[in-house]
Amino acid sequence: MQKQFLGGATKGLKTCLLAGTATLALGASVTFAQDSTTSEPTSHSATITSSSMKYALEVGPIDAVDSNVDAETIRNIISGKLVENANALAGLNAKSILIPEIKLTYTIEVDGNVSDNLFVFKNIALTNVKDGVAQTASMESVSGDMSPNKAADMDVPFKMAFGQSTITQFNLGALLNAYGMITPKSDEMVRVYQDYIVAGGTLDIGPVHCDIGKYQSGEYKARAMKISYPELMALAGELEASKEPSPEQMVKLIDFYADLLYSFETSPVEFDGLNCAGSDDDMNFEMSMGKVTMGAMGNGIYPAVSANDIAIKVSGKENGEFTLGNFTFKEIDFNPTVEAYNNIEDITAVDAEWFERNFRSFIPAFAGLSIDNFFADVPDDKNGDQRVVVEMESFDVSLADYINGIPSKISLSSSGVQADIPENPSEDGLKQLRAMGLERLNVGYELTLGWDEAAQAIDIARLMFTGEQLGTIDISGYLVGASEELFATDPQMAMIAAMGLGVKELDIEMDNEGFLDIVLAQAAAEQGAPVDAFQTQLSAMANGMIVGLLGGVDQAVDLGSAVSGFVGGENKYIGIAITSKSETGVGMPQIMALQADPTKALDYVDIETNTQ
Repeated sequence: MQKQFLGGATKGLKTCLLAGTATLALGASVTFAQDSTTSEPTSHSATITSSSMKYALEVGPIDAVDSNVDAETIRNIISGKLVENANALAGLNAKSILIPEIKLTYTIEVDGNVSDNLFVFKNIALTNVKDGVAQTASMESVSGDMSPNKAADMDVPFKMAFGQSTITQFNLGALLNAYGMITPKSDEMVRVYQDYIVAGGTLDIGPVHCDIGKYQSGEYKARAMKISYPELMALAGELEASKEPSPEQMVKLIDFYADLLYSFETSPVEFDGLNCAGSDDDMNFEMSMGKVTMGAMGNGIYPAVSANDIAIKVSGKENGEFTLGNFTFKEIDFNPTVEAYNNIEDITAVDAEWFERNFRSFIPAFAGLSIDNFFADVPDDKNGDQRVVVEMESFDVSLADYINGIPSKISLSSSGVQADIPENPSEDGLKQLRAMGLERLNVGYELTLGWDEAAQAIDIARLMFTGEQLGTIDISGYLVGASEELFATDPQMAMIAAMGLGVKELDIEMDNEGFLDIVLAQAAAEQGAPVDAFQTQLSAMANGMIVGLLGGVDQAVDLGSAVSGFVGGENKYIGIAITSKSETGVGMPQIMALQADPTKALDYVDIETNTQ
């Protein structure tokens, strides 16, 4: 069982590792190309061949002023011997360094299909470098040109061009230390750079052209990771060659990702957005996105990401429009996940059965998401030439105070959800709305609840639904006897704890502006009776049943009269407040007793009613 679990997990983890490795490798190649130093202008190339790709790196003439690292060492660094010369690079001193051009070319061959690709880095410069810290590191531009190769899932040509990028107070030694490439390594969190700005540029992917805005971030800090970059590369090779990775390899891989979450700290990031346009098959496409922001990252926290002013428009044989004022993906706290992993005493005991029992401990604390000002106008495939026009003012999911993978505070809300009702709908409910004169729905809802640990209670602050020309249903309540066992990872224990809940307070408010008419019309139609007659009959029946079940006491009479008046249409509003007479609330035993004898209800609760 253990081997099956580890083997199955390996497939996904290996993919993540290879993706992460590619990202690190790309970042390292660009960074260290910027930092390369020689004393005389020459050109050089290095070629690496794999089963499907052939790479070549060509460095143009380089001008280095007062550099303490010789040309041969720098050439070796650029050619791939970075680890062997990392300490020399970390101690670099130079007044200025200029690399006019670096070309990275590679050929992809898949099943006989060959494509050539080229990336060009222009005017890479370092200024005032002292003890491996450059006052500025900049690059004038970077461009890329990739040819189509259908066998490599690249059906269209790809071109990119970006302008000036600048890094201030760039600490080469801190970056190399973070990758574990210098000795002795330091576990101290050190600033890698102060600011990083990348000018905008362009992307051309087949028939689509995009203008990309500016990217900028503040301070970035890092420390040495427990598993170095060379060790990670070696592990990647081992995993690629392994048909079934060993538990030791899996532990090392997971250790890497657990440590990665705490190995760096970033400042907030801003991206100015993009605009794209293209055409294909008699259709025109436009897409734009405004400012994008990301919060500070580090200490196990993946920050909130917020995108503004998103718009997509398609015109042609199938035209439509989609806009979104804001989309925010709130932060994720991975600390519970890492803590659960660190608490595993015996990794060899981890199998599918163990994970099924403990998986909730590994769930990160996701804070939720939100959407503002959503609009869509698209063809209605079900109703001929009509269109579906949907709007939403806001939608929010807020989750907090997780216990064993379950949020103990939950808030869900949506407002201004609007949609057209078709002129000739097929659904009965929509037909009734049309018959009432409604041409467009405008609804919203809210659910807010939280667990109070000190009081051992659940406060249902609001469960509300509202609709324009329909009305409002608003419910709130207070449940007692809510122990921490409600969040137990053992389902049986959680169920027993849920059985111990008691309802202390329950408030129900209904404001009828049309929803009751829809319900009555539907029920009358099912009974084959006129709506007015059915409503009168139901009103009288409600009064009689309530008074009969609860007895002829004042509270029962008031409740029966209020419900009767609301159902009969005399009152548009009804409020019912139910309060338990016991501090332990009305629990499952009382509810089961009431099923046998409903007349005992007023022995357990007080009921107050209000109508308007």
